[in-house]
Amino acid sequence: MRFREAHRWLSALAIWPGAYAAGAAAMLAQLCRVDLSAVSIAAAFCAGVSIFLLDRVKLRDALLDPADAIAAPERMGVICDAPRLIRSLAATLLLFAVVLGSGPFDQSRSVPAQLIGGATPLVAALGVVLYAGRPRGDRPRPKDRVLLKNAFVACGIVGLAAGLTVAPAIASGGQEMSPNLIIAVSVLAARVFADSALCDVEDTDADRAYGTRTLPRVLGNERARTLALALHTACGTALLALPATRTDAATAWGWSTIAVGVLLRVLPTDHLRDPVDAALGVQAVVVTVVLAAG
Repeated sequence: MRFREAHRWLSALAIWPGAYAAGAAAMLAQLCRVDLSAVSIAAAFCAGVSIFLLDRVKLRDALLDPADAIAAPERMGVICDAPRLIRSLAATLLLFAVVLGSGPFDQSRSVPAQLIGGATPLVAALGVVLYAGRPRGDRPRPKDRVLLKNAFVACGIVGLAAGLTVAPAIASGGQEMSPNLIIAVSVLAARVFADSALCDVEDTDADRAYGTRTLPRVLGNERARTLALALHTACGTALLALPATRTDAATAWGWSTIAVGVLLRVLPTDHLRDPVDAALGVQAVVVTVVLAAG
């Protein structure tokens, strides 16, 4: 019972989406050979939690999405019991993300790099308002359109990760545009695209009731999960096979991405969202430990 209650609160307070954002930042930094800063990872975590909470609690009560309550009644039950408190928490964490993202402890960061890192969480928060800042109504949102929904999420996560790690390094003169960077961004985008499709599997009934078109609705749950496995496998294979990415980090991320894809394919459909969100964060920890040990 204690485990279930703890999991309920961790899920409601968006700890797993925060871990996902932190894992994305770590993945991009390691693949691009940018110094992995604990401050940047903390900024990504705070931003991830804040943005997910904002997506659920909206800017005011009148904008709450009834589909969310059907898709995740336990999570939304916690959120709707104290929406003002959750909004205050989201705003506080967003402020932390802005401060940490600016790199307050990094003396080597240029002013443009500080501005990029600080502005990135704010841009991401604006993006989630555009993505689904209101219920569906008569006019569909980006969240309601198949493929656009997944592309929007992928661009948002990749933009957040890049804005907190690689972009400040480029602005400070410590990183250059390269094939390695382009491949890393593309692989992360494809990974997030696949994961966002998996997260929609549990929501099929709610999405059908409120007119949101997702890959699981269009293809069916099993085909959508197989497509996600194919994308995970393609991402891992690209990291292992392409000459520009032949580094220890690429090898570790390549094999572990394939393994995660297989694991997510065999998990039960009705308990998929939290494992998907947690997987990238856990994977980042494992890869970091392996690289440090090597």
